[in-house]
Amino acid sequence: MRAIDELRDPWALGVAAAAGGVAYAATVPWQYALVAALVVVAFRVGAGLLLTALAPRTAAPVPDIPLRPDDRGPLFGETLTPREREIAALVYEGLRNKEIAARLVIDESTAKKHVEHIREKLGFHTRAQIAKWWAEQQISTRNTH
Repeated sequence: MRAIDELRDPWALGVAAAAGGVAYAATVPWQYALVAALVVVAFRVGAGLLLTALAPRTAAPVPDIPLRPDDRGPLFGETLTPREREIAALVYEGLRNKEIAARLVIDESTAKKHVEHIREKLGFHTRAQIAKWWAEQQISTRNTH
């Protein structure tokens, strides 16, 4: 899998494009410049295959289990203040801290602190996890009413 990831790596593609660009700038015909870029990509993929083969085997990844309120105990999500729930909804909408602050007429650092508190209370590491949690809260609320 690591080899395929090399094809999605923007830095790897940037290096390949730079190799082709340098070759083209050096007045090499464009066909040769393209080959130079493809050689760089092939080298990166080959290195990825080699690293995958040499990497120590680890346990299978844990499957992505949907978050539900009852997964963390009876108070999961109940510890958020009304303001934090409001901010969680705005995170779900895709708003950044600056946009949340503008919408709620608060300081950007206050919005950032609210997001940090939400993540800490729910045991999350990313805004995406907050958004997923909020969406699932809305679904479970609709199903119970």
